[in-house]
Amino acid sequence: DIEFVEISARNNINIDKLLETILLQAEMLELYVPLDVPAEATVIETKLDPKRGFIATVIVNKGKLKIGDSFVCGLSYGKIRAMFNDRGERIVELYPGEPAEILGFEKPCIAGDTLQVVKNEKEAKRIYEELEYEQKLAAAKKKAFKPIEELISGRSNVLSLVVKTDTQGSLEAIQKMINQLKEEIKNNPNLPELKLVHAAVGEISESDVLLAATSKAVIVGFNVRPNIQALKRAENNSVEIKTYRIIYELIDEIKKIIYRMEVKQKVEEFLGRAVVKRVFDISKVGKIAGCIVEEGKIVRNANVRILRDNIIIADTKISSLKHFKEDVKEVQQGYECGIRFENFQDFKENDVIECYQIVEK
Repeated sequence: DIEFVEISARNNINIDKLLETILLQAEMLELYVPLDVPAEATVIETKLDPKRGFIATVIVNKGKLKIGDSFVCGLSYGKIRAMFNDRGERIVELYPGEPAEILGFEKPCIAGDTLQVVKNEKEAKRIYEELEYEQKLAAAKKKAFKPIEELISGRSNVLSLVVKTDTQGSLEAIQKMINQLKEEIKNNPNLPELKLVHAAVGEISESDVLLAATSKAVIVGFNVRPNIQALKRAENNSVEIKTYRIIYELIDEIKKIIYRMEVKQKVEEFLGRAVVKRVFDISKVGKIAGCIVEEGKIVRNANVRILRDNIIIADTKISSLKHFKEDVKEVQQGYECGIRFENFQDFKENDVIECYQIVEK
């Protein structure tokens, strides 16, 4: 017999009943996992935090995961420094079926990797070095072999890309769609070859810009922004940086470049940048960001994105703009202002506010 539960996650229908049915089935089938074995977990998401390093969200398969455990995970290794549950609370142990964010990775891992606890850090590093050597050997063999079709069908025009994203899951989704696009266009000699020069998780850095300048590539960012050094280097080297919040818009833009369809497109025009100096909580009004305009101008009703450590945490609009107690249309560089945003109040001191407008060109 097969249990059947009709559910709707969107409308929150029968979710409790589904969980009860799963637990009942597990009890009837006498399913269990051992706790007295070295812990094993599966990575379901990864990201790079500028302050805390590489972070992975995992769910334990067997054993008990603890602070201080040494581990190997795909082509990464490390020692668990901290764990946080789904409510953001610090925990010291993690049991089978439970998810948590883990800190302590020496190298990035990817979603789907298996985290395996080992005896100590020395053992973890030894296993990692063996796996890394095997991967380099396989990559060298693959690079040495080029199919004859590739040698005789080289194209003179190439569209090279450097891709940076906020999480490993986003990166894998974009890489998959780019590969599908490469398949679509490969048989048309009049279209450029699509080449992915580099793809990684994290902010757009100066080294990314140098790589793009060398390979004549366009930098594409998803949910990330370039740091100040990268912006200056990109301007000096005439490197184009494009950032997006929606994956399909990113892919559509690449298609437009390929098919030369950029007749009239919507372009983001930078207006100004401000930094949050104080947060005011005013009764009946809500939170107000007390800011200083560091570049350009801040305009009422304009689009803004709010960044924390060069990671986009919100994309919204300015609903109210004041200079002292006076409502104003815009505030120029060097002046202070109070900003209220549409449907967003989770800002903090030192957050960066980028003001922009969308224009057609």
